[in-house]
Amino acid sequence: MDVTSQEVRPNILLITTDQHRGDTLGVEGHPVVQTPNLDWLARSGTRFRRAYSETPSCVPARRTLMSGQEPAAHGMVGMTSVDWHPAYTLPGELSRTGYQTRLIGKLHLEPKRKRYGFDHLELADTQYEYAPDEPDFSNDYVDWLRTQADGSSIGPAVAHGVNANSWVSRPSHLPEHQTHTFWCASRAIEFLAKRSFRSFFPQPFLPRSTSTPDPTDPLLRAVHEPGTTRARRRRLG
Repeated sequence: MDVTSQEVRPNILLITTDQHRGDTLGVEGHPVVQTPNLDWLARSGTRFRRAYSETPSCVPARRTLMSGQEPAAHGMVGMTSVDWHPAYTLPGELSRTGYQTRLIGKLHLEPKRKRYGFDHLELADTQYEYAPDEPDFSNDYVDWLRTQADGSSIGPAVAHGVNANSWVSRPSHLPEHQTHTFWCASRAIEFLAKRSFRSFFPQPFLPRSTSTPDPTDPLLRAVHEPGTTRARRRRLG
């Protein structure tokens, strides 16, 4: 079909965050957390303050988001690694209607590398899963990072000893432009800049946008620098 004759349809950008309590937003009046970009989205659109996840565990919640099914229907109510082969998914149905669909970042569904209806995946479930000869542990972010950092390190993103689910907090050893979250956002922006005239549905999954065990130096300075004003902190964020 000629591009000019296609009906005008909305583009869809779905941004999801991990380890993110509902009240950890600046727009909610949190005394410490600064989220100026999310605050702007909340103020310029519709904010559902009483929307609840079907389950507090990430994998079953993600299955619900992808399929529209309740946990009891899609077969996952807790944190286990079980293969999932749904007949229909949100990105799959959008793709059938002509949308370009892409996943960037974390998906954390089994089996690994299954596309679940996305046209393309740029998959990085964690910062540390990496085994170039094993598809179940391949990681597009770490592949990229190894070209930027020490190529001999198996886990260059976690060389400081803090993993994605750590109880420990420590400043990141990486410059901000090499962090997992920055990579997810940058890859999404590049996709949007190069997309065709077809409608798009990219889903950048920002895995540690708010609960950050290894914050970058600018974030630390914004929170801890003596005399730092709220306006200054917002610019750093």
